[in-house]
Amino acid sequence: MSEVMTSFGIPRLEFRAKFPWPSLQIKIGLLLPKTSPLLQDTIAYYKTAGALSVAVEELLRLNVIDSSKINVTIYTAFDECNVLQSTNNVIKLILENKVDVIIGPPCEDAATFVSVIAIANNIPIYLWGPTVNSLITSTSYMATVMSTSSSTMDYSMAIAEILETFNWSTIAFIYEVSDTNKLCSTVQVDYVAYAPTAGLILPVYLAQINDSSSSNSTEALTQIFQQIKDNARIVVACLPTNAAMRAFMLKAFDMGMTTDEYVYILPNLNDTVLENGEIGSAIWRDRDSLKDGRDEDAKKAFRTAFIIDKNTDNINIDMDSFANQTKTLIRDWPFYCDEQTCIENEQNPKFKSSTYAPYLADTVILYGLALNKTLSVDPTNYRNGTVLKRNSQGSFTGYTGQVKLDSEGIRTVSMNFKMYTADFMATTFLTIYKDDDSKYVVEKLYTDESQIWVNRSGGTRPLDIPVCNFNNVCSKTFFEAYSIIVYVGGFVIVLVIALILGILFTMRRQRIKQEKELDKLWFIEYTKLGKMSSAKLRGSQSAQRSIYSSLNSFHVESENRPIDKRKGISTNENEPDKFIGYELFNENVVGERFSIKHPINEANRKYFRHLRQIDHPNLNKFLGFTESPNHHMAIWRWCSRGSLKDILQAGKLEFEPYFVIALMDDIASGIQYIHSSKIDYHGRLTPSNCLLDDHYQLKLSNFGIPFIRNQIPRSLNEQLYTAPELLRSLHNGGTREGDVYSFAIICSELINKRKAWKDPRKKMGTDDIILKIKNSRHGTYRPKMLNEGADEVLDDAIVLIKDCWDEDQMRRRKISTIKYMLKRIMNGKQINVMDFMFEKVEQYAISLEAEVVERTKELVEEKKRSDNLLYRLMPRSIADTLKAGDPVVPEYFQEASIFFSDIVGFTSISAKSTPLQIVALLNCLYTVFDEIIGNHTAYKVETIGDAYLVVSGAPVRIGDQHAKEIADMSLEIVAKLADFKIEHLPYEKVLVRVGLHTGSVVAGVVGTQMPRYCLFGDTVNTASRMESNGLPNNCHISKDMALALEKLGGFVTARRGEVLIKGKGIMETFFLLGREGDEANWLKRPGSSADSET
Repeated sequence: MSEVMTSFGIPRLEFRAKFPWPSLQIKIGLLLPKTSPLLQDTIAYYKTAGALSVAVEELLRLNVIDSSKINVTIYTAFDECNVLQSTNNVIKLILENKVDVIIGPPCEDAATFVSVIAIANNIPIYLWGPTVNSLITSTSYMATVMSTSSSTMDYSMAIAEILETFNWSTIAFIYEVSDTNKLCSTVQVDYVAYAPTAGLILPVYLAQINDSSSSNSTEALTQIFQQIKDNARIVVACLPTNAAMRAFMLKAFDMGMTTDEYVYILPNLNDTVLENGEIGSAIWRDRDSLKDGRDEDAKKAFRTAFIIDKNTDNINIDMDSFANQTKTLIRDWPFYCDEQTCIENEQNPKFKSSTYAPYLADTVILYGLALNKTLSVDPTNYRNGTVLKRNSQGSFTGYTGQVKLDSEGIRTVSMNFKMYTADFMATTFLTIYKDDDSKYVVEKLYTDESQIWVNRSGGTRPLDIPVCNFNNVCSKTFFEAYSIIVYVGGFVIVLVIALILGILFTMRRQRIKQEKELDKLWFIEYTKLGKMSSAKLRGSQSAQRSIYSSLNSFHVESENRPIDKRKGISTNENEPDKFIGYELFNENVVGERFSIKHPINEANRKYFRHLRQIDHPNLNKFLGFTESPNHHMAIWRWCSRGSLKDILQAGKLEFEPYFVIALMDDIASGIQYIHSSKIDYHGRLTPSNCLLDDHYQLKLSNFGIPFIRNQIPRSLNEQLYTAPELLRSLHNGGTREGDVYSFAIICSELINKRKAWKDPRKKMGTDDIILKIKNSRHGTYRPKMLNEGADEVLDDAIVLIKDCWDEDQMRRRKISTIKYMLKRIMNGKQINVMDFMFEKVEQYAISLEAEVVERTKELVEEKKRSDNLLYRLMPRSIADTLKAGDPVVPEYFQEASIFFSDIVGFTSISAKSTPLQIVALLNCLYTVFDEIIGNHTAYKVETIGDAYLVVSGAPVRIGDQHAKEIADMSLEIVAKLADFKIEHLPYEKVLVRVGLHTGSVVAGVVGTQMPRYCLFGDTVNTASRMESNGLPNNCHISKDMALALEKLGGFVTARRGEVLIKGKGIMETFFLLGREGDEANWLKRPGSSADSET
């Protein structure tokens, strides 16, 4: 008992949680069929229910259940394996009976639906009986489901593992489905779903048998076996009963399909393992009351079959004793069965309980152990399905053997692969089980595979595809079937091989020839190098207007130093003679002479071919290599404008920031190409090998050829530009980081415009400087930057330079980063030295052009001002005519509207004001008028003192809209005067009389000196009379004006009546009050009586 408790993790008594209740009522819901005839011998009530009582007594015996504290109540519901009935029963058990656990139902479909309902209510459910559907065992949301039965997936995986073990891929899969048992269908579905993931081929033939016990199954079975015969020799047959398996194998026997060629794999989903002493025999024995007498035939047939069955090693149960207990206890608590069937079973000495009854007993024991653990650890969760599932993961030896649940709450079982030997003993050859990682493992129990095939002639494994195929027609051998093709093919193959060898030989010859031709590109015979005359050199420099002589970098052999063309060498080995000028094919070239000789091998030749093909705008062109008896020499293109060293030594150029950055960018571009190519690094970068060609483009020279250059020690001058870590090493080669350091030193010279280590205050020799660089372990000794803070562009460049000469080579900038930062400094502009030179030449022309543009702009502005002034003096059309020099012809206008106004009491205001104040007053007032006129199609003709004359409809005709424009303008002027203040008389109000009239006018320009645009005609006089006879701050209009406004609409006028007008007689006049719909802004309506006085 203690071992079981320990296995389940049940703590000892002193460590258990305190029991929180005086007593606890545990309610168990039991679901199972009762009356269904087809289920009476398997999972029905009469032959299984007593197992529950057996289990309860065992739990009490083992003290797993404390009867003094726990009372158990059993609620039994019969569902007959009907889904709807099962669903209804479980809902009633949960909601009405408030059960704490569900046990059953032992039916496939019903168990699935009931499980879902239990899960939804977090009620633990324990399943038992036949094999469980894999839908339950493999679905992650089945969080409260446990099962003491195996899963259909265990059988499917066992089948897959066996097929894989024996390398059988061409199979037939036959399965039977009946109304009461659909497990084989699930096994088939599981296998088909898993096979592709295991690399197995799906069955070539798949067939379903619908209830083999029916009368229609015989003919269907015959057709199925015919299909098997034509398609497979390995047959997996899942049949739900022993009788069905026996009938299937007898049919195979009858059709002559139990020969050595055939293998039948039969998963046994029935629990015949619990039949005492009859393991395996029940499959072939005829159990029908009407014996067919074919047991011997069945035995012969089953000798070609393999059975997949549960492992029986740990099963130790006396089924007769167990049956006696169940038939007795069902008559007592909790069932108290007094039905006739229960009485007869109790009285029957040969009564056999169902082989599934022990599973029910183990299920109840499993629940009792899980309940004990829960009450010992967390008592309040005794009906929590998730907690019960976790606490059910232990092991114990039950009636059905070792009971152990996996992490999913499903019983783990091992499967045996067994067959019948010659003496018809069931022998197990394979065991398939799950390991601790839930992976299926195949354990072989034989020493020699021939032991498995003892029933077959030859003792060899049957093939899944027969040698002579399924139609028993053996194919011809390949040679027999295709002898002619073999002969012809062999000849062709020999011919092709010979052709390929010939092509390869030819290609090799061509490659050798091509390599020799390529070698001619880089190898230069020394005798072809002619001497470069000084006169030609000077002429070339003069023609190109070179500023500096490249002779400072290259020594040119003159007539005073003849070249012995037979020997091809100058015997002077001094440093100045390292570079010698030559002429090659009428082109100036430079020879870089090496102080050592190195044997040239094939790898070196390949390197020279690659070096010759390099063509980059910022790398000097390598033209070739030459040998002589005493030295080797690299030939480079000559750059006529010298090197950076020449320019820095001359000290005559004023470097502008962008010129410096352009040179730095050229150097960086050359280094970047070297670093990305097979050359890998320069190694000896100094100002001397930074050359300028005819187009002032900087080119790096003297790079590559490491197999020679690395054997030559660096000169003192080269060491001044060498990275400290390279100076400290004994290696003469270089690194990419070393090139970045050299780049920084050269760029510091460009910015400082002097040699990097030149300091007038300190007189140090080159050796001393080099020694100090070596000993400066923290990078404190570097060239001093003289122009920091002088220019923003150069300041950014100085920051970059300091990053590049960092003592830690891993912290120095990568060349790609340098290029990017230079581009940022240049603001993305593309500039080079040639651009800079052209820019200088063009700068003066640009400044002249800018001055011309500026003067032209001033002239245009002056013309605009003159035009604006003229347009203010008279209408634009008239002004344009005068500008063109054409005479202005007087023009007659049929209709125009005239505005005339003057200031009321102007004489009184003048008496209170100085002339200057009067001028200021009129300027302010008429400025307001002018702004209003600007918003209308009207033209101010003139002002005379306080009088103001405006016309609309001339000189631009606008149809009958002139009356509207003048009327709107008049109303706006009168309204604006309400806010007008006289600056020197703040308490005085400015009032105006306004007169409007519509009629014909003649307009023209009068005079040539100070010409004016004038109006002529009676319309002007009438408008003046309307003003003089008007009232303050009112618009007095003629009848013609009133009719014009009435025709247009939108205005409100008031009839004044007949008024005596001087020079006109009696006239009917009106007042303009405002616009319709704008009553709030109407002018004050004057009295209705005529008044001719001012």
